[in-house]
Order: sequence, then structure tokens, then C-alpha cells
Amino acid sequence: MLRLDVLKAIIERALRDHPEPFTQEGPRFAWTGQTRVVSRQTERQYEPVVSITLETHPRLAPQVAACVCKPGVRLADLQIAAMVDTRLRGTIHVTGLPRGEEKHEVLKFLKKIEEAVEAPVK
Repeated sequence: MLRLDVLKAIIERALRDHPEPFTQEGPRFAWTGQTRVVSRQTERQYEPVVSITLETHPRLAPQVAACVCKPGVRLADLQIAAMVDTRLRGTIHVTGLPRGEEKHEVLKFLKKIEEAVEAPVK
């Protein structure tokens, strides 16, 4: 399992490299992008593919669409979508890494990122 900060950097970079908006099918949203990263330890290049899927309540779909169905989605936009729908379901799936694939639930991942930012540095 990758460290949280490494995984966050890969996702942010993929979102930045592929500024396409999420596709919407009713209350379901999906996005896929690829990026290139270099390992600091081995200096090898990897091309991970990041896939993000979201599913919301049909009543909240327009509000979530306002957050993610625009060009240049950022991780902060996903956090806003999670605030709009506190029961937002979805996964973040990263493949193409040397340790295998990574799969995380969106809400748990965003919560871990928020806790890491709020934690005091020792």
C-alpha cells in the first residue's frame, strides 16, 4: 500500500494532466486519466492509470455535477462534492504501479487526507 501523500500526489497529477470533466449517467459519474511518475528510490518511470467513480442520490446529482462535470477538476472539487452529499459512494482505483493496484473508497480517502492536513507536524 502506498503512502497517503504519494497516492494523493499521483491522483492530483492525473487530474491536472487530464482536465476532462467527469462523465455523467444519471446519478453516476466516472473519470479516468493517466499520468507519468518517477520513483525516487529506483528512478524508474511508471504510468499509473487513475479511475474515479462516484454515485450520489438522484436528488443531489445536479449539485455534484456542478462540482465534477467541469474541465479542470481538482481534488478540492471532490472534497466539495463529498460535503454536498455526505453519503457519496465511489471508488478511486489506481493501476500500473509496481506494488500492484490500489483501490480506496472516495469518502474514506478524502477523510484521511483531511485528517493528515489537520494533524500537527511533530
